[in-house]
Amino acid sequence: MKLQNVTLQQFDQAIRNANPDYGYNLVIHPDAHEFGKRKIGVQGRLTVLSSYGHGTRLSASGRHCRAACWHAFRDVLANVFVLAPDAIITTSLANNRFRDGTYHPAYTAANWEANYPRTGDINIGSLFNPVTMPELGDC
Repeated sequence: MKLQNVTLQQFDQAIRNANPDYGYNLVIHPDAHEFGKRKIGVQGRLTVLSSYGHGTRLSASGRHCRAACWHAFRDVLANVFVLAPDAIITTSLANNRFRDGTYHPAYTAANWEANYPRTGDINIGSLFNPVTMPELGDC
């Protein structure tokens, strides 16, 4: 995920603000780093401490992953926009055109609440076993 106009400290604080709802299981992946000459952007991942803790995501086959669920991402990114209103966030689901012709723009404070719920309708499973992100949350 790429967060423009956001510092690593703001990203960390957004996770801390959302963490009580997820049993303090959410963390920044160690490979997260700031980019740009003025260090006003972050490239990193939201992950979990325990794959069996609250806020984890299951794989399409039902296995526990060390990844944060759709709901945890929603809460953390909402906190990012509170701390950094000028943020522009690009994820694998945001700022992409999909096979069905739909386009999901990068998130900004202005389009966040309208566009994020739409990512929950995207089939990330297979044609034989369709599944959406919200269904895979262990919340």
